[in-house]
Amino acid sequence: MKLTMKELAYISRMYEGISEISLLANLEKIEDGSTLFSLMEKEVLVSDELSEEAKDILDVVASASDCARMFIQDRFCIVEKYIYRFKDRLILVENDEGEMVFSEIETLSESLEELSELIGTSHLKSADVEGVFNYNELVILLGCIDYARGYYHKVYLGEAESLLHFDEKAILDRLKLCRETDLSQLLTRNYGLKIPTDKAWTKAWNKLGERGCLTVAPEAPGKMTLEETYRLFAKGFLIPETLMTLEKLGYNNAGEIVTATSLCVSAGLKDLLFLSMGSDDGEIASVSGADLQRFVENFMSCNVINSKE
Repeated sequence: MKLTMKELAYISRMYEGISEISLLANLEKIEDGSTLFSLMEKEVLVSDELSEEAKDILDVVASASDCARMFIQDRFCIVEKYIYRFKDRLILVENDEGEMVFSEIETLSESLEELSELIGTSHLKSADVEGVFNYNELVILLGCIDYARGYYHKVYLGEAESLLHFDEKAILDRLKLCRETDLSQLLTRNYGLKIPTDKAWTKAWNKLGERGCLTVAPEAPGKMTLEETYRLFAKGFLIPETLMTLEKLGYNNAGEIVTATSLCVSAGLKDLLFLSMGSDDGEIASVSGADLQRFVENFMSCNVINSKE
């Protein structure tokens, strides 16, 4: 079943008590005779009522207790999928150039097949990066990785030596560039994080040193470099190719809407960075394509957030 947003807005008038996280919620109600005609032509409406097949699917979407969204963008395509769950039923909604395609599914494996085409199924990763950091630390650490990525790109082109070192000013200047392909910009664009200043900067910078993420550069006294694992990661993460956004909506036991979001950036089949943000801190980890495939399938199954049923 494929429906336009105008058709969904028309259908939403036929439901009361629509879940706040439903695709049918908060759609602008437009009186349009052509919409009624198109719904009848598609046999979604029969005698001014939803057909049995359409109602069976849209009842789940309207009453959804949980929703998950996956959005993937690379140089060649955009993939957008939603999963709506109510009790033990899952409805898959796929965006097909602005029209929404609905189908009921039992498992997600087949529905996520194109994910493997974009991120691969390798069990390997170029570097083993993992850690939980507060927001200030995370912004600065990704700024350091971005600086290293830019530096190693020059090394690759033969424009610089292979010795990486920097000071605080170099990282601050890099963060202020706000380059679209910088990993640090994912935090500022998607989560509204700011570049720390003054004492907050100094505290976060020193903490990254204490944790071993930053170390003194032996070839440049007074300057720092990334720990070896982070340097290895930066060398392989020169050009991001694919961005994936995962978002989950549900209800807690008090009936309040709660959300969970994650991001993944790919620079190759063995170079994927996963970011998961909490209320006060964020986790970053390099993952394999196979690991990410399993995580996405679990995330999109709507089994994590407590729901009201």
